[in-house]
Amino acid sequence: MPTGGESGGGLESIAARLDCALSLLSGAMVREEKSGKLLALPYRESAPFPLAELFCLARIGTVGGRKCVIYRVNEKNSPIL
Repeated sequence: MPTGGESGGGLESIAARLDCALSLLSGAMVREEKSGKLLALPYRESAPFPLAELFCLARIGTVGGRKCVIYRVNEKNSPIL
């Protein structure tokens, strides 16, 4: 089982994927908080789920009138459980 330090798995690769997703997705929004960041990624039911491997950590909400998938991450972009 990966512990995060091995290539191809763990929290480090998830953080890298979040960084990549933020650079590729138009309309991605970030809100800084004391405990980390909230990432809001545009969501449409007819499109693939943003960052599907983090599905269980996502929350669906509305931000600025748009339906979004919202993730909470720390300063290193690792998911906060």
